[in-house]
Amino acid sequence: MRLLLLVLLALPLSAAAQDDAHPPLISRGTLLIDGRAHASRTTDDLTEHMAVAASPRLGVFVTDALAVGADVRAGYSRQTVETLGQSERTTRLYAAPFVAYYLGAPAWTVRPFASTSVGGEAVRTTREGPTGTPTIRTTRLSGEFSAGALVRLGTNVGLTGEAVYGWSRALDEGATSLRGGVAVFLGR
Repeated sequence: MRLLLLVLLALPLSAAAQDDAHPPLISRGTLLIDGRAHASRTTDDLTEHMAVAASPRLGVFVTDALAVGADVRAGYSRQTVETLGQSERTTRLYAAPFVAYYLGAPAWTVRPFASTSVGGEAVRTTREGPTGTPTIRTTRLSGEFSAGALVRLGTNVGLTGEAVYGWSRALDEGATSLRGGVAVFLGR
């Protein structure tokens, strides 16, 4: 526990000690292009599950450290249950405005941030099996809140890692996850 506390205190202090040789990534007028991708495949004796998703974001810093923009997510998944001869395919599309706030001094190598978005999600699910092929289409209000850190890799690029809490109004449920991505900053 002491080691974890020491690491958590050392990161901001070491970042604050950085020189100003690199221009600030997160300043007014800078364009933010952020993206994440996901692919997974799991199998066991009875089922097979495959999923792919992409999540680009495009925003602009309206003040130093505060970005607003558009968040888009698209995903596809397929699940097959061998013993029942059933399969299910789901396609999702999410679009929403986002707000992100970055903490710390502009030249820090590690910048903590918080981000939120609320928007619409369209879901199409097709089930195939002995009982026919019903297709279900739904739209719902969804959103997420995340907290994470940006680690600067160069003048205009960084890696992001964040803990996410997402929710869906139609399902009245929430889910937590971890995600990582790449952020590119195009500025003055």
